[in-house]
This record gives sequence, C-alpha cells and structure tokens, in this order.
Amino acid sequence: MTRLKTVLTESLRSLGANMSTTLAAAVTVLIGMFLLGLFIALWSWAHSYDHQLKSQLAVRVYFCTPATCGRDASKEQETALAARLNGDQRIANIQSITKEEALAIMRKKEPAAVKVLPANPFPDELKITPKNGDLTPTIGKELQAANFPGVQNIDWGGKLTHHVLRVTHVIESFFIAAAILLILASTLLIKNTIRLSIFSLRREIEVM
Repeated sequence: MTRLKTVLTESLRSLGANMSTTLAAAVTVLIGMFLLGLFIALWSWAHSYDHQLKSQLAVRVYFCTPATCGRDASKEQETALAARLNGDQRIANIQSITKEEALAIMRKKEPAAVKVLPANPFPDELKITPKNGDLTPTIGKELQAANFPGVQNIDWGGKLTHHVLRVTHVIESFFIAAAILLILASTLLIKNTIRLSIFSLRREIEVM
C-alpha cells in the first residue's frame, strides 16, 4: 500500500512538474512573440519616419536674376548644369522650377505678401533630391565649390539638414541597440526555460 502511494505521489508530482514546465515554455514563447511584434511595429514606424525626414532633404540651386547678378542666367547655362547632374548616380530626381512656378507656389502660401510685389523676385531653380538624404550636404558643397556660371546661390538646408540627419542617426542607433537587446533577452529566456525543464525532471534524469 505504501509503495502504491509512493508511485501515485511521484506520478502526480511529475505531472505537476511537466505542467509547470509546459506553462513556463508557453509563457516564454508568448513573451518572445510579444517583444518581437512590438519591435517590428516600432521599427516599421521609425523606418517610415526616417524615410519621410530624409525625403524632405534636397539641394536647391538658384540661378541668377537681374537683381542679384545684373542679368538672368541663360537657358544654356541652366540646361548644361541639369544635364551634368543627370549623370550623377547619387541623385534620385532633378526638378526644374521656373520663376513663374515659384511665384505661383508662393501665391498659394502667402497670397497677401505676393499682392504687394511690384515684380517677380524669384529666380529659376533646380531642386535636387539625393537617393540618400545623408548625401545632401556632400552634393551641396560639391556644387558650391564647382562655381557654375549663372548660379546665384546653392542651399542644402545647413543646420536644419544637420539636425534632421542627427535625429535619423539616433533613431537608427536606438533600433540597432534594441535588436541586440531583444536577441539577448530571447536567448536568456530560452536558456532559463531549458534549465527549468532540466531541474523539474532531475529525478527522472538521475534514474536514466
């Protein structure tokens, strides 16, 4: 009778140990899946936000006007610069904006200010969008150093571009660190689950 009682007790204890081990394993998997899903959602949002910020970075080339250089830049000068930039593999898009288009854009943004203008003060413009926002300052500085004829000014955002790139780099660094921590946390959870399983079955392992 005592032997039967011992067998039943050990059987119930083993079932309880296996159940707790199964529960621990299930909870570990759920925690891992939750962390992974949360990380993917945050990474997708950050990647979209990062891309949106960088897509707003551009180099703007402003051509000469009579008010700044004494005369307008010639169409040959504007076309030659655009043709040269078309061969640059770092550039995703080049948009030509005439002074009339620039005035129309400003009329939509600030109609009251445009009404008092005696003439169109805006120059012809090239808006250059790099394939990678990180290249914006490099392209801008290269164009500025080239000193192309007919070019009044080159602007690539300066401090604003630097600020945007710094923010995007912080976001990228944060998610790289988060990915490393997630891998380490998952490894520790799996390791502890295995140790718990071995500990709960220590008597069976000793018998074997």
